[in-house]
Amino acid sequence: MTAPQLKNEKGKTVFSRAVWRLVNGRSFYLIGAFFLPLCIMWVIFMIKGVYPITEKSVLVLDLNGQYVYFFEAMRDIFQGNGSPFYTWFRSLGGEFSGIYAYYVASPFALLSVFFPENGITEFLLWSTLLKVGASGLTFGIYLHNSRPSKPINVVIFSTCYALTSYAVVQAHNTMWIDSLIYLPLICLGIENIVRRGRASMYCLTLALCFISNFYIGWMTAIFSTLYFFYYYLSKYPFKDFEKFFYAFYKWLIYSIVAAMIASVILLPTYFSLQFGKNTFQNPSYAFEARFDFIKLFTQMLPNSYDTVRPNGLPFIYCGLISLTLLPVYFISRNVKGREKIMSGIILALMVLSFSGSTIDLFWHGLQKPNWLNYRYSYMFCFLVIVFAYEAFRCLDAKLYRAVLGCGGVIGVLIVIVQALPDADFTIKRASDKEFTFIQTFYTIWFSIIMLGILLAVLWAAAHKKRGATGAVLAVVCLELMLNGIYDVFRLHEDVYYSTRESYVTFMERWSGITRSVQESDSSLYRMEKIKHRKVNDNMTLRIRGISNSTSTLNASSIRLLFKMGYASKSHWSRYVGGNVVNDSLIGIKYVLDQDKDKLPPEYELYLSEMDPTKLYEDVSDEEYDPDKNMLYAYINNYALPVMFGVSSDIQNYDIESEFSAPDVLNSMISAMLGREVQIYEPLVVGDSGFDSEGLTQSSVSKNHRKWANSKSGSNGTLTITFNVEKDGSVYFQLPSEYPRDTLCRVQATHENGETEPKRSFNYLTNETHTLYYLGEFKAGDEVKLEVCIRDSAGNLYYYKDTGYVYYFNLDTFKEIYGELTASLPQITSFSDTKISAVVNMAEGDTMMYTSIPFDKGWTVKVDGKRVKLNADITEDDGETPYKANNKVFGALLAFEVPEGEHTIEMSYTPQGFRIGAVLAVAGLTILIFGIVKNIRKDSKRRRTKLAAYRAAYASPIPAPAPELCEDTPEEA
Repeated sequence: MTAPQLKNEKGKTVFSRAVWRLVNGRSFYLIGAFFLPLCIMWVIFMIKGVYPITEKSVLVLDLNGQYVYFFEAMRDIFQGNGSPFYTWFRSLGGEFSGIYAYYVASPFALLSVFFPENGITEFLLWSTLLKVGASGLTFGIYLHNSRPSKPINVVIFSTCYALTSYAVVQAHNTMWIDSLIYLPLICLGIENIVRRGRASMYCLTLALCFISNFYIGWMTAIFSTLYFFYYYLSKYPFKDFEKFFYAFYKWLIYSIVAAMIASVILLPTYFSLQFGKNTFQNPSYAFEARFDFIKLFTQMLPNSYDTVRPNGLPFIYCGLISLTLLPVYFISRNVKGREKIMSGIILALMVLSFSGSTIDLFWHGLQKPNWLNYRYSYMFCFLVIVFAYEAFRCLDAKLYRAVLGCGGVIGVLIVIVQALPDADFTIKRASDKEFTFIQTFYTIWFSIIMLGILLAVLWAAAHKKRGATGAVLAVVCLELMLNGIYDVFRLHEDVYYSTRESYVTFMERWSGITRSVQESDSSLYRMEKIKHRKVNDNMTLRIRGISNSTSTLNASSIRLLFKMGYASKSHWSRYVGGNVVNDSLIGIKYVLDQDKDKLPPEYELYLSEMDPTKLYEDVSDEEYDPDKNMLYAYINNYALPVMFGVSSDIQNYDIESEFSAPDVLNSMISAMLGREVQIYEPLVVGDSGFDSEGLTQSSVSKNHRKWANSKSGSNGTLTITFNVEKDGSVYFQLPSEYPRDTLCRVQATHENGETEPKRSFNYLTNETHTLYYLGEFKAGDEVKLEVCIRDSAGNLYYYKDTGYVYYFNLDTFKEIYGELTASLPQITSFSDTKISAVVNMAEGDTMMYTSIPFDKGWTVKVDGKRVKLNADITEDDGETPYKANNKVFGALLAFEVPEGEHTIEMSYTPQGFRIGAVLAVAGLTILIFGIVKNIRKDSKRRRTKLAAYRAAYASPIPAPAPELCEDTPEEA
């Protein structure tokens, strides 16, 4: 007898053999786990009206305000038009590694290169759909390998996982959804460690999770710790210490290896966070319960969307089938007691994490989320679905009685929820608008109806009726789809889905004139625009400017821009408040505007172009206004380059020593020149001459004056009166650390008695808390400026005993500009990460000032000798010829250059990148070594089994013993 022969596949290609094995393999059904949730999510978006159905898009909240721009920048980098290390398109410029690691490190980002320039919204749609499908696929892979059952059972629960309320609502946080994809594989990898001692899957998927998003990766690492102890203790007794130690050792070592592999991203990101993200908040660590547990139950019901705002609850809906079967899991006799205990413990820990503020804070990296709470809640959904699946795969007629009982209890709880006052489920949204998120029809009645239908199909499945499991799948898919539709519509009401046109048309409008300026002037300069869609427009338009918003902020740059008079605070900055002085100091050479001659007179028209979005508008000749159909580029002829030689006094000036932006700008230029100058001349200093009506005043801490409305419901007014002595521009600022919304009105009376009409403007809101250009005035004008405190604001706070109104002396600035250009470098070449220049430093200029944010990732060489960069003045240690305080004005890079001719070379590599790359190579080497070792071990085991198998078939069959045969041997 010989061993059976395999079917001959000779002549088939490698691809055809792979396809044949896939189609005929036991796991082919997992394709359904991918496509089914993908198609359901596509239907949800189409019903919402996402393009091409209507002009809606998937752009909502931060995907609309931040991520879409970062994906545009990332696509440019993939196409070779930028650096993954550094970008000039954020606030004054800065490292890109933090943005990459926090927002766009997903492997799905690579798909953006296959979409056209105006197709970024379509990329985001398909990226979301593919991630939903991939989540279902990986969960199916987990169930297929860890807890095998009928294929349709796996598809039912993988669809539940891919379409949880978390996955639907948080789909706009695209970088978080990658973790939903990796989590099942990470858990499967942990189980492989415990059962088989194999750690390669765990290590690789955890590393990918860290790389895709370090923030959610941190949460995944916490969960992987919990899951390791849960799984081991649910399968094996702790007293077998040797086995436990071996599994724990493998898990720990390969967790470290995963971090090593990801360190090429993690280490630069760590240094990125030191620019301000880690000090962005000062959270309270006091423990408090965050909600009633009945509200947690309501969040597991369909159509229970509340809000993504700071008062939102966790999104933990994962299908009524999961909620119904979860208690059945703990009742079923098919589940071991040890598993029930550990399952209850890990679920309790997750609920405690939701409820306990201190534990929740730890999950979020000790930083309280501003919005979008409980960002790890999908892990709770994962556990609930797994336990419900375990109950479902052992469902029979006997166990159905438990299902019916649990369904009845859930129905009673739903009725109890309906009986509770609406106030218990009412939250406040924007503008204090109240919303009751548990609604009688959409939540209560829908849940009861779907629960009844579900119990009916579960009865059929328990009694093994034909087609019953397919009916369960259909009911679950219908429920998930209707819940998803409800969620996206409620999300739209909460924070609004933007249209595709609002993004694509805006970028088409400004990209033409932007390219025209860049093609006409290819030197290194900054540019900005007056009209903004969002503050990250520069990322898409490739404008080197100051407008930006990112959680990986540079707090020093943002603070400097604010002190210089721009709209800049928290984690964002916007080009509002620019003028010829502060623009010049940071190298803003061009300003784009849609209005003609609205900028201060120091800006000259450089070029104009037809607004491309108005080319095909049907407008009659009589109605056509060319000024309303043009875009304009203005040049600041006094713009200084991004680096120039100045006095060493800049090392000593502290921008926090003065409150008003004109005083700060005067002092900055004085420090650059090494002598006192006054470009802004104060017209109003102190508030002793202010007139008030309907206001009471008092002083508060930090040198602030407080004005409050005398009567509730009234709008008091503060009036500032001043006389203009010379023709020119006048600027106004109420510097404050506690800005409140106000309405200002300004009116000038000329010497001849003529009075100009009042002009009104909003002031001290987020985007108007700036140095404000009041306009051009004539000598002898009397100007009245009224500051009206809105009733909604209540109070007005501003620094006392400082300047508030200033006259801009253009003649003085022209003289000073000539002195500031005495040591201008000639930039011979530049890129995103390199600058080469030659300079002849004038007498008295010993420091090279740059408007580049200070970052130790920069390497600076003067005449080929490296400059050691320090944030504080230190003594020369003799190792380097040039050593000084290199962080000036609290944020910017400067370095010493002696008088005379010199060469300058600057290059940038993110801090930690080189060490991270070495650790990544070492980690990959360890992982590959482990994989090869396991392959050899498996190969040896297979060869041993095959040899034994062949030996058994090759041996002759012995003749039976004579005494066992009735016939003679010959007859036998």
